[in-house]
Amino acid sequence: MPKTKTKKKELTQEELHPFTEFPFRLEYKDGKDSKICHFQCEDHRTKHIKRYRLRKNKYNTSEFITA
Repeated sequence: MPKTKTKKKELTQEELHPFTEFPFRLEYKDGKDSKICHFQCEDHRTKHIKRYRLRKNKYNTSEFITA
């Protein structure tokens, strides 16, 4: 039986960023686990990426934008 791809649900800004104090988001896979991290500033997110040696094609980032 062939594998079927599951479609990822499109999340709203509020669902992606539940903490207004932490507007920078990082999502990546660590083995079989999915990790979602929230940061206060872009520098903290960059340090995390460097510390864990994440490759650019292995993670997704986003910022919470207020109107």
